[in-house]
Amino acid sequence: MWLLFLHLSKTIAYDKIVDTTVVLRNNLDLECIYHEEGTVIQFVWSKVVESSEERICSIHAIYGKDITKKYKDRVMFLNDHSSSDASLRLTDTSENDTGIYYCYITTLLRGTVKKLIEVRADDFGDITASSHRAFRTNEIIYLNFQCILKANVTQIVIKRHSHGKMETIAFCNDEVHTPRYGINDIKHISLDCLSLCNVTLIIQNFTSKDVGLYICNLTTEKGNEVTVVKVSKAAVFAIIAIIIITTLCIKRKHKHEENTTLQSKLSFRFKTSTNNSTNSAIEEDIYANM
Repeated sequence: MWLLFLHLSKTIAYDKIVDTTVVLRNNLDLECIYHEEGTVIQFVWSKVVESSEERICSIHAIYGKDITKKYKDRVMFLNDHSSSDASLRLTDTSENDTGIYYCYITTLLRGTVKKLIEVRADDFGDITASSHRAFRTNEIIYLNFQCILKANVTQIVIKRHSHGKMETIAFCNDEVHTPRYGINDIKHISLDCLSLCNVTLIIQNFTSKDVGLYICNLTTEKGNEVTVVKVSKAAVFAIIAIIIITTLCIKRKHKHEENTTLQSKLSFRFKTSTNNSTNSAIEEDIYANM
């Protein structure tokens, strides 16, 4: 039982630090981009092998690139012209390339930060969304996740599945209600987790990069609870259709109002004309009788 508890504790801690999970491919792309301000001094890539780290390559602002002999013919950098992008491609992969990779980023302002990437052999499988929401570009969106189980929530992790990878967006636990975020490009995203049983993910200036399946994993004392929301970009033709329909409805309303007003005027004129004719006939009868 104690060993099981240790295993679960390690799993929870592990979930907190995994920034991106990707599936093994013949040509495997591993992304490492520094999205903050400041000068990057060095990138260092390494892979966890048993209980130690095996160095793969490095990029230094002054000394340039260095790839270890083992990976010399298998590593290529995807963006040679950027000083803040050390994304690489690993070619001719095998089962031995699954596991944990670290990308260490050393900067002048923040010191060294690291990105943790997990490479897995099996796919993510079928992920079914419980709801679907579509948004327009630059819109502010709110995704609310609530706990259904009547139990204390100890941890909440929100991830996004898109383009064949799983990225950690934000997470909170019952010890610290201040949200923490992954190292991915999510500066426009914030998480309100004052109440772990009712959290809201806020995305500013929604773009196509934010499209995907948002997976909220709540860990409670009674077990895990998962909620999946599909977020997509509203189609242009749908927006145009809404505008056209709205315009037609307004025009029809105005036309109906105009027709009603015209009919009222005609009715009034007809009544006035009828009354005048009746009055004239009465006057003629009175005059004749006299």
